[in-house]
Amino acid sequence: MKNNINDSFKATIASDEALSLVKEYSEVALDSILKGGVLKDIPLVGTVVGLFKIGNSLKEQHTIKKILVFINQSAEIPKEDREAFLNKLSDNDEYKESIAEKVLLLIERLDETKKAEIIGNLFRLMVMGIIGKDYFLRLSGIVERALLYDLLALHYRYSYFGKDWDGDQPYNINSANESALAAFGLMKLKLGTEPSKMARASGLMNSGLTDPTLGYEVSSLGQELANLMMYDLEDKDFQDHIAELKPHQETNGQPLF
Repeated sequence: MKNNINDSFKATIASDEALSLVKEYSEVALDSILKGGVLKDIPLVGTVVGLFKIGNSLKEQHTIKKILVFINQSAEIPKEDREAFLNKLSDNDEYKESIAEKVLLLIERLDETKKAEIIGNLFRLMVMGIIGKDYFLRLSGIVERALLYDLLALHYRYSYFGKDWDGDQPYNINSANESALAAFGLMKLKLGTEPSKMARASGLMNSGLTDPTLGYEVSSLGQELANLMMYDLEDKDFQDHIAELKPHQETNGQPLF
């Protein structure tokens, strides 16, 4: 079974036709795709359907939908990056035996289709050599366990890129989701001060008397996840950002893969 999954994983990433097919059918109702037998032309999905006898239950269809959404993000990976990634899979047995299975297990456990898109975005950056394998798995594990709303609130509040909404941001961040994000290392405690209660009660706001406050601020890990979970590869600012990430990975002795 391992060889089947690894081989079909590689075949899907390598095939322009399979990636185009996923993109074409990404918006089509899944039950019609299952009935039409199209999935057999997408190696990874066809293997999963065959091995695990995927049928028409809601849970099984949700699993296939998540896999399709994940694969769809690979369609924008430059062919030369895909080929370099596949060569590393072929040359390194340790990665070959782990990455496909780990990704599929992650996807199977996801409770939201949107999370499969986010992990697909992170996977794309790993294949392109922007982030390393361990960093990809660390961020993906956080995406799996965190609430989707909290992740989206993090992105829309702190990402440097893709601020394309009008008016109020679509997801509010507050002390409740800040505390939840802190549990994953995405936020950190911040000490501050405010005018003391005595000063406020006495109307002496400029007295210099203060009380300590405790709040949250985004951590470096949280900032990077906010930037990388959703992005536009055509965004010049984002291109400049990921160009800076790659040498940072190298100078810190962290392998790109």
